[in-house]
Amino acid sequence: MLTNIERNLLVLALDKAAQPGEVDNAAVLFIRKLRKRSVNVYDLLPLIEKKYKTNATFDGETMPFGKYKNEKIINIAKNDQQYCRWLLSNCKNITVQLHDAIANALKQV
Repeated sequence: MLTNIERNLLVLALDKAAQPGEVDNAAVLFIRKLRKRSVNVYDLLPLIEKKYKTNATFDGETMPFGKYKNEKIINIAKNDQQYCRWLLSNCKNITVQLHDAIANALKQV
């Protein structure tokens, strides 16, 4: 779906070793290239989301994976705040819904 140039721009934009100016320029050029080709964001999102979501499904209340699998998130936050903070800081592939549920549970305890 991406051209070689777009792929290289994306790689540079997300490269942790790239300089801030390089990151900004690559990101802007990447978006411009996609817009020029009339790429629809809704064609890209499923590809991105499929790659970075966990295999576990989230029901809104219980942890879908890990050492607290199937336990209520609010109870995990009450009993192991350090684990919840670690998840928020280190697990980059959790869904937005799960991230928000953990963050909200931490605010309640």
